[in-house]
Amino acid sequence: EDEMSPLATMMRNRNLRLDKYGNLLAKLNKIDTSFKEDAKGSDTPDGSVYLTNDEIAALAEIGYPNAGASPTKADTQMYLQAVKSAIDGLNNRSQSDITRLQSLVEKRDQTFTKAAELLKDVSDSRGKLIAAYGG
Repeated sequence: EDEMSPLATMMRNRNLRLDKYGNLLAKLNKIDTSFKEDAKGSDTPDGSVYLTNDEIAALAEIGYPNAGASPTKADTQMYLQAVKSAIDGLNNRSQSDITRLQSLVEKRDQTFTKAAELLKDVSDSRGKLIAAYGG
């Protein structure tokens, strides 16, 4: 029981990060599509789509602390791959945490079942003792 609460909190925090990275991925895709078809790697987007401070902070979390509001085409491609990789990593850890949580819940349920069986046995033994004494 003591392991379940911290694990659930960690999973909740990871889901918040996944949501943040998912939004960042959507914005980077929007920036990527704003480039002209013949854009070179050093070109910047047309100016209608920018990264917000929160999105820049999210990029810093995954290893790009110097990202700007208007990334070049090459940087956008690099950020897209990094965000996808970060999302994949978080999803993999989430899957293993879910498996761990399921195992903990099963163990807890087994413990409750054993405790209930023990209480029933104690109650049955008491009843038999009382009956044996003629009560």
